[in-house]
Amino acid sequence: MGKKGKKLKIFSALEVANLCGVVNQTAINWIKNGYLKAFTTPGGQYRVYAENLIEFIENRGMNLPEELIPYKTGKSGFLRILVIDSDAAFGSLLKEKASLEKKDFDIYISEDNFTIGYFIGKISPDVIIIKRSYNEMTPEKLKIFLENEKASIPVVISLADPDPEREESENRGFSDMIMNHPVDFTILFDYMEKTTGKKQIASK
Repeated sequence: MGKKGKKLKIFSALEVANLCGVVNQTAINWIKNGYLKAFTTPGGQYRVYAENLIEFIENRGMNLPEELIPYKTGKSGFLRILVIDSDAAFGSLLKEKASLEKKDFDIYISEDNFTIGYFIGKISPDVIIIKRSYNEMTPEKLKIFLENEKASIPVVISLADPDPEREESENRGFSDMIMNHPVDFTILFDYMEKTTGKKQIASK
């Protein structure tokens, strides 16, 4: 049951459970109920390919464990998006909308400063979406961080609550675009796809 031409990573049901933060029986139930694709060894043990586990996790709106990131970033042609927000709700909604629209997006969610640096170094995001309410990392601080790390400069989109007194020109700062809640995902997707393409071409 090998998959030729690809570096495989296979997990046991117990390893799946540990990665997802559940008990072993829950992982087995996922497999038995057909939610998580798996195969059985000659000894009757369940085994799960990394790509199937990644698909399962993303479809359920869960954060991708760090251990699985190396098995996801090998995809070519995918737009890598990092959402910076203390609440994973928006990132999960973004994943859901992108899936419904069949967008080729790899979406990661960072809920603290440590994982911001980790994801930037690991996946080199094409787009960073940052909630204005996330005070620990503002677009301006993000710019300084990227410069210090000598990281490639992504498209930066800020999400903010509507503020009629805000002058966008004064508050744009390092952001390429500011969007108010509720977000129009059609506009967001169109902007990301068109702008990142131009930015990548300009950087060559």
